[in-house]
Amino acid sequence: MVEIENASVVTDLFGHWPNFHDAVVHTLAFRTWRSGPAALDAALWVGAYVGPADAPSDVWTACNLVLRFVDVAGVDLAGFGPQNILDELRIEAVPDGLDDLRRPIAVTFEPSVGGGLRLRCASVAVRAVHSHRRAT
Repeated sequence: MVEIENASVVTDLFGHWPNFHDAVVHTLAFRTWRSGPAALDAALWVGAYVGPADAPSDVWTACNLVLRFVDVAGVDLAGFGPQNILDELRIEAVPDGLDDLRRPIAVTFEPSVGGGLRLRCASVAVRAVHSHRRAT
């Protein structure tokens, strides 16, 4: 399991870390600083029913979420257009011995509609969450 800085903000909101199925990618922004590694900020809209991942719920929660991927390398970006909907977002540890980019985390934005993204990074953080909750 990859440690994600401030992940508890998201897990407290949904009751678990979402799989990002049907999440919408609004913005991808590369960030650079004079000192320190470059980063990629991804702004997403994420919606899910609230509660444990294995229990049904009738409360729908949605949020606008910004994830920051720090010290990115090996970026493979393809097919982004006016609508970019994910099938899932995977954030996984790279198995020992397979890290030729010297980045321990592999990230995959698996597309359902629109573009996909693969990258390697040193760390992941939740940078912002703005939630909306309603009963159905």
